[in-house]
Amino acid sequence: NPDISKLYLYKKKEINHAPWKIFSFFAEIRKEQFDLAVTLETQRTHLTNDLIALFSGAPRRLRYDGNAFDGADSNIFYNMLSPYDAALAHEIDRNFGVLQRFGLALKERGLRLTISDDDEQSAKRAIETIFAKHGIKPGSPFAVILPGAYKIQNRWPLKNYMSVARRLEEKGLVPLFMLGPAEEKLADELIRNEFPLALKNPVLEAAAIFQLSKLVLTNDTGLMHIAAGVGAKTVALFGETNPSQWKPPGEIVVSVQSSDNKI
Repeated sequence: NPDISKLYLYKKKEINHAPWKIFSFFAEIRKEQFDLAVTLETQRTHLTNDLIALFSGAPRRLRYDGNAFDGADSNIFYNMLSPYDAALAHEIDRNFGVLQRFGLALKERGLRLTISDDDEQSAKRAIETIFAKHGIKPGSPFAVILPGAYKIQNRWPLKNYMSVARRLEEKGLVPLFMLGPAEEKLADELIRNEFPLALKNPVLEAAAIFQLSKLVLTNDTGLMHIAAGVGAKTVALFGETNPSQWKPPGEIVVSVQSSDNKI
């Protein structure tokens, strides 16, 4: 995103195995001499976030009042607190609502992810390789199907996705399934049915593939937000999660949820 100048990555697993590394992480942030640290939390308080805010060295530290999340004790890490507005429906508005008290409001609610030329070329090569393996004409229009999700309860049955894939073929779209490391066990069934399959693509390459596609069909998962971020037309299937709170905003993403909230 061109509006973000720098990211500091808190590598949780690495620091859990080598706790002393947290001090170099704090030092890297502290040297920037930030004026304000804002903690975006809408579900519960997190001690890690509180410590990052405190040791950032920022003289002003802002968060929602922890009383809203049964975390009043963590208010001691902050000297600026905003009242939590439970009327805010979407998670984006809930996160950035912490700034409303100070006269700051969102201009855009949409997600934005910029793809580099290198990632786009890498995506094109990956697609060409897969298409060649299946004898598909280069440049054929395609739809990406994401049948996986880290949360098993968010997964629509694979057989249903394969049925939709056949319908897409009838409409002239190549159904390109994409699986990450957590869903590799689904690959055997897709290979047996001779579906084009992209496996364990790097995240930005996957994002570029979404951008090149005509449609992305996905469960409620992280890649849904990435597809929205690159402006891909997306149909997202929701289970128990409320799409009015979590669906990427805008008409580019259409959510589908059954009446009984079952995936």
